[in-house]
Amino acid sequence: MISVAVVYIGQRRFNKTSAPNHARLIELLKSKYEVNVYDFTRLQPSTEGPFISSGGVQVWDFLQAIKSVKEDIIIKFRTDIWFTNNSMPVVLSEVDEIVNGNNDVAFMGIDFTNHYDKLHERIDGSTTKKVTDFV
Repeated sequence: MISVAVVYIGQRRFNKTSAPNHARLIELLKSKYEVNVYDFTRLQPSTEGPFISSGGVQVWDFLQAIKSVKEDIIIKFRTDIWFTNNSMPVVLSEVDEIVNGNNDVAFMGIDFTNHYDKLHERIDGSTTKKVTDFV
């Protein structure tokens, strides 16, 4: 069975609000896959690693976290993200795409400027220069 690691990184924020929301998505993922959840969050801003920008710190945190997991697929969460009811099946379908060999990686986020009126818009990563904040 394919295993999925959900790794939490970053500074812990809004956890009481997001935890029940995330639990629903994790249960959906568990309906098809073995899922293990890892908490690499911290209470204070990061002072580790070579980066000071938030984007660089997130990448550093992610790279450090994945050293500790062995699952086939890794999904990065932060405690300050929220999944809409419509987005949860999309996350599962993106994992399915990876499992089925149709994709290697998926960055999921929202671009309010260009996609505010769309349920799911797939963009080829080789056609864009910037990935906005993502899961």
